Amino acid sequence: MLIVFSIYSCTRKKKDSQDIKVPIERINVEVLDSELDGAFDNFFEKSRIVAFETTRESVIGTIGRIIMYKDLFFVLNRDANNVLVFDASGKFLNKIGKKGNGMGVYDSLTDFVINEDKNLVILYSDRPYKLLTYQLDGKFLSEEYLDGLYTTIAYKNDRLLLMNQDVRRDFRIFIKTLDNSKLEGFLSMNKSDKTFQNFVISNPYIVKSKNTYIYYPYCDTVFTIMHDQIIPKYVIDFGKGSMPKDIFDRGGSAENIFNMAKEMNYGYRITNFRETNDYITFSYGNNRVIVYSKELKKAKAFDLILNKDQLPLINYFAHDGDDNNFITLYSAKNFRLQMDSYQKIDTLWNKMPQDLKRLNKTINETSNPLIILSTLK
Repeated sequence: MLIVFSIYSCTRKKKDSQDIKVPIERINVEVLDSELDGAFDNFFEKSRIVAFETTRESVIGTIGRIIMYKDLFFVLNRDANNVLVFDASGKFLNKIGKKGNGMGVYDSLTDFVINEDKNLVILYSDRPYKLLTYQLDGKFLSEEYLDGLYTTIAYKNDRLLLMNQDVRRDFRIFIKTLDNSKLEGFLSMNKSDKTFQNFVISNPYIVKSKNTYIYYPYCDTVFTIMHDQIIPKYVIDFGKGSMPKDIFDRGGSAENIFNMAKEMNYGYRITNFRETNDYITFSYGNNRVIVYSKELKKAKAFDLILNKDQLPLINYFAHDGDDNNFITLYSAKNFRLQMDSYQKIDTLWNKMPQDLKRLNKTINETSNPLIILSTLK
């Protein structure tokens, strides 16, 4: 269904541009009380597990972003404040960025992007506020200071998108060209932005897949960039499960609002939004996954799917990359526990592929996280 919005509830475009009518597609999602199990073959063609190699240089703590580019995995390692690079099999290749004081180093790392036009990696440091540019092999090239704190960044067509959470600024998104320090603001701050100003954003809320998408945990609208403007592209309609318009008046803090939404079984906290040629995938609530068929205009939901190797797809993480993949994170500890349980059942263990049996012997509970890389139909 296509709808036309000239005014939309979550936010507005920059104040010096006139409102224009934009066609927006509505994605209808039915919110159910019970947990949903799905059949792997209904959504996916195949999947494989990738174990990121654990070395002294490549220990992963919390993953902040994953970019798939040129058959490589670029992983934002929040705990160590760097980006780790692995090949398609999970072998560690190199790291990008390091802590320190002075040129080419930083105290803390918030996010990163890849400039596909020039094969460069751009890191954003929040202490101090600056952008640092590297080659893919980690060689430092240059840096540029910024005016303040941003929570998420993205790259498109020689431009950087900077997500702002500071309500003292007028806008939620700023765009800058790489060769110019001038910032152009979009999406005016409103009451809901101020309510959630201290809400900690763990997963990236700008993800680049078939297009670049911007979304907020308290908003039903998904935005994209087009002709150097930020415009609404999709609206997620939870029907009877939609959050009431006055919930921000009744809820108080962000935590209270989300607790109320969870208690009332509303559709809330949209995240992990990606688009492929045929599907749109995202999650909401406590990571319930939605797979929306662009052809059929229908959404299917699941909380748990077991792939053909009986591994659970339960921790969906939207990666950057124009591909047909679907990534779920899987801790080494949980993988070992799963394998231990299967070894107790001969019928299951006998069907287990040899590569997974070998992997079970080579990793331990402190090894790096694994990912299950599934391919959508």
